[in-house]
Amino acid sequence: MSSFREIAVPLWSSGLMIVATCLAFLAAGPIFETGLERALGRQGHRLRSLGLNAEFVSTLIGVWVFLTVALFLWLGVSLQIWPLAIVVCLMMLVAPRWIVALLIRRRERLFRDQMASACFSLGCAVRAGLALPEAITRQSRELPQPLAQEFRIISQAYGRGQPLRRALEEARDKLALEPFSLFVMVLSAALERGGPLDESLARIAGSIFETQRVERKLEIETASGRKSISTLACFPFLFLGGSWFFVPSMINVLFETIWGQWALAAIALLVGVAFVWGNAILNRRF
Repeated sequence: MSSFREIAVPLWSSGLMIVATCLAFLAAGPIFETGLERALGRQGHRLRSLGLNAEFVSTLIGVWVFLTVALFLWLGVSLQIWPLAIVVCLMMLVAPRWIVALLIRRRERLFRDQMASACFSLGCAVRAGLALPEAITRQSRELPQPLAQEFRIISQAYGRGQPLRRALEEARDKLALEPFSLFVMVLSAALERGGPLDESLARIAGSIFETQRVERKLEIETASGRKSISTLACFPFLFLGGSWFFVPSMINVLFETIWGQWALAAIALLVGVAFVWGNAILNRRF
């Protein structure tokens, strides 16, 4: 009976804490959503400008925060591992901003990659005799997403009577990407003064292709470094798990004593900081 109580009481208390956390999040839903929107700040605006579903990302972050709070209560209240609970949950709360920044970088890169083929195709359409608005409308049907959506917005704005130059400038201000800004500058100059638009678009496409080549080269050169960072970040935890199979009493001391818990928390914090710092160094562009 005593052994059953030893197992049932922690499980029952953990379940009650999870239920209480769910009820608290449901009760404070609007306040939580407002706080989450403010926490995202510029990142949320950037997600929307790049055509990503910011509301869905906010929902996922809300679920992540809920799981973080539940984990904090489980580690701290049920297992009484407060140092590890504090450090691990603080790292989990910081992680969403890093993940959202990664999503934004990948989306921006996708736009840059698609801009090269878009400039080349648009130049071919203009060379074939199509007017610039007609060429943009055609590209909005042929280009892949998400760039096709931006071309479609420009085409629809022009169809509603808005000047083409203004529609291009609005798209430029929304995306805030260097290749697209250069693209709009060339089109605006062609609309204002004329000139060989197809040749200018071909030069832009060549410049973007060269930038892509350099980025791919940098990725290849830093791939081994990224793999080493991930391996080194996982090694302390793999070593800890492997040691538990051979000397469980020594590993149990780390979780049962306050100094052992602080040692584990310090290790987790150092590994997390080193992982983020290493990736930040590899992501730098000189």
